[in-house]
Amino acid sequence: MEELTMKRRFFLKNLGGFLILLFIPVILMGSLSIYLLREHIKKNLDNEIPVLLKQMESKVDLLTDELDPLIYSLDIDGQTSYVAKKLLDSVEMTYTDIFLLKNFSDQLSSIRNARDYVHSIYIYFSNDHGYYLSDTGKRTLVQEDQFWFNTYLEHKGQYGSWSSLTPLILPDGKSQQFISFFHLLANGDGVIVINLLPQQLERMVTEGLGSGGHTLAVMNGKKELLMGQFPIELPAGTIVGGNTPLPKILLKNYITHFSHSEKTGWEFYLFSNKKVIFRVYRNLLKLNIILLVFTLVAGIVISVVTTSRRTQQVYRIINILKAAENHEPLVEITHKDASTFDYIIQKIINSFLQQSYLKAQLDARKYKLKTAQLMALQTQLNPHFLFNTLETINWKVYQLTNQPNMVNRMIENLSDLMRYSLSPPEEPVTLEDEIDHIQAYLFIQTCRYKDKFSVGFNTSEESLGMLVPRLLLQPLIENALYHGIRPLDRKGTITVESLITEGQLVIRIMDDGVGMDVPTLENLNRILQDQDDFRDTHIGLHNVNTRLILKYGSPLVVQSSLVSGTTVTITIPKEESEI
Repeated sequence: MEELTMKRRFFLKNLGGFLILLFIPVILMGSLSIYLLREHIKKNLDNEIPVLLKQMESKVDLLTDELDPLIYSLDIDGQTSYVAKKLLDSVEMTYTDIFLLKNFSDQLSSIRNARDYVHSIYIYFSNDHGYYLSDTGKRTLVQEDQFWFNTYLEHKGQYGSWSSLTPLILPDGKSQQFISFFHLLANGDGVIVINLLPQQLERMVTEGLGSGGHTLAVMNGKKELLMGQFPIELPAGTIVGGNTPLPKILLKNYITHFSHSEKTGWEFYLFSNKKVIFRVYRNLLKLNIILLVFTLVAGIVISVVTTSRRTQQVYRIINILKAAENHEPLVEITHKDASTFDYIIQKIINSFLQQSYLKAQLDARKYKLKTAQLMALQTQLNPHFLFNTLETINWKVYQLTNQPNMVNRMIENLSDLMRYSLSPPEEPVTLEDEIDHIQAYLFIQTCRYKDKFSVGFNTSEESLGMLVPRLLLQPLIENALYHGIRPLDRKGTITVESLITEGQLVIRIMDDGVGMDVPTLENLNRILQDQDDFRDTHIGLHNVNTRLILKYGSPLVVQSSLVSGTTVTITIPKEESEI
């Protein structure tokens, strides 16, 4: 039950971590992209719309500028004004008047025909007959002209120029709204009226505006809508423009930009529909929501699968550890069935177990070494007793012969060997000291075997200063003498060779004795490899091999044949043997 609870807790914890790591970047990136897009759209509107409004204002100013020469000619050129006044004051037209009227009408017609947004041009100076001039000739004020004429009378004492919506009766009898520009002449004694077609003027002004959710409304100083329209139908009586605030519904649903023309006095309103302008923004918002939902579903599925797999991996590791703890065989994970994670974990655990095993082996070796050292200390009691006994025998022999003899020399050399062996075995000596004490042993054996063998030393100067374990060579030379040389029917030779090569001190003890056949050599090497196999044969060889393995990790190498004799090789790392 506790294991099931821990497994569920581990699963939920990992699942929560996966989901957090998954959704935080998605939400942050989505929110940031939406915010940046909205700010980009607003920035573009703030930069582009004022320029667009200014362009439309400039177009209107440019169109009206084209009519300025006519206005200036009537307002400044005295001769033109004089002719116009004379034509309006005349009831009966002379030939000259008719010619002048025709020229005047042709001039106005050329201005109208050259501009498709100009419908008609009226020129009026005060006269007693109610006449005015147009591009069609000399006309009399009638009921249909009362609107623009009354507008002139109403404003002639207040303005120099203004604009107004003017209803005019067309030849077919229908009434149509025109945009009329009024400009006072001769200090208010006359006026020039230019009637513009709103549709044509609006087409020219809004050219290049495109739809894009933009709506244009142009108003004059009297709050009359000259062209364009408001994006919504305003309640009756609603006043827009000037210092009057726009209705809240316009401010809520539209982005409004305003511009005022100093020349015409017109007010330009450009309404940008937020629904259209931010259509891309809303589509991106919807897409982000769809992606978020999809990511949520896919993320939950992936997180559940991944977390389940990871939970299985963790509990697989726990099972491996339990198997190792209970000394059970580890379940082998193959490349085909396992993920890289499983395979690496098993390798780590195997390495850990191997290291634990090696550590146990090392502890066992240390224990054996301590045991060997204890045994060596215990056996030192016997050499002490023998050394004292040999000293007594030596003096007794001397007393009997009254002079030194061969026996005394043998006893002295044996005493030197005993004294050398009584030193602490863990203290190393130089190879040169080891060879010097070997001479005492060789003297004793020479006395016994006379000319049975000879010993030669081939040592490099550098190798003599290297440190080696005490009593390293004596057991090996003794082994060569007893097992290799003694069975010969001839004199044998033992050679001790030492040199430094490839960062190692190499010592070889070679004899040209009887040697060993292959089965005997294999059996000897097997005994040397099995450190726990203690036998009463080859005790010296086994002892030296064990000491070398415990101290340096490098065993003896024995090579032998029935033809060439036997060679025993000792290899010691140079750094381990330097003083």
